[in-house]
Amino acid sequence: MKSDRTRQKVMAFLAERGVKDSTDLRGGGFSATDLRGAKSGATALLDAGFSVTDLRGAGFSATNLWGARVSVTALLGAGFSVAALLGAGFSVTALLCAGVSATDLRGAGFSATDLRGAKSGATALLCAGFSATDLRGAGFSVTDLQEWDSIPVLEKPYSLLLADIESQRRIHSQKDWGPDYDPAQNLCKTEMCTAGHLVNMAGEIGYKLQKKYGWEIAATLIHRKSRPDVPPQKFGAIPQELAMAYIRERAAEEEMEEEHGN
Repeated sequence: MKSDRTRQKVMAFLAERGVKDSTDLRGGGFSATDLRGAKSGATALLDAGFSVTDLRGAGFSATNLWGARVSVTALLGAGFSVAALLGAGFSVTALLCAGVSATDLRGAGFSATDLRGAKSGATALLCAGFSATDLRGAGFSVTDLQEWDSIPVLEKPYSLLLADIESQRRIHSQKDWGPDYDPAQNLCKTEMCTAGHLVNMAGEIGYKLQKKYGWEIAATLIHRKSRPDVPPQKFGAIPQELAMAYIRERAAEEEMEEEHGN
């Protein structure tokens, strides 16, 4: 009943003013929802100055808006999910080019094989949580995985990190990545966030990864190699309290696993 009344209201406005298009209707105070109820299409509403977010709020689907030639980037910015865009017919390659991560696509159900076909590299897929076994099964070669194989497996990395922090052999601070080199004897006086410490703990390989990919990707790869069972911390500007809680929880898991193993 409400939609019928809205359409009637719009038509009455048309009759009163001789309005011919959606631009005039928007000027008359009508919302995207009002105009959709009056059968205005997505293209007409976009031309009238309504945003993609306005149209999403009015009930237009990703499929409707793709038909109006709205870009992947604009649809993502309006809050449409990766699954909605895939359902609308966008390709995996189009989503990757728009900045969608391999992690998001993995969450949407895509396999390593699917993403390799869309030109996702080994590093992106490993960071997304695929295992080296997944990548080998998807056709990645020994050469593709050579860098991954060079990353050391750190035994109980978070237990070691927590012990070093508590004994003041390391200083943990989320305010600083740390130096882009091994501080060596000055380690106990050098502030570093979780990512900085993981890179340092991986030694020369860690700093090679940092120089090639930056702190976040390097730390993610190091974490994935040693603790593939849990997602890494969000590296970067998170509160100190949360970062330390993450380290303590991972350390507790490692100690529990050792107890059960014995």
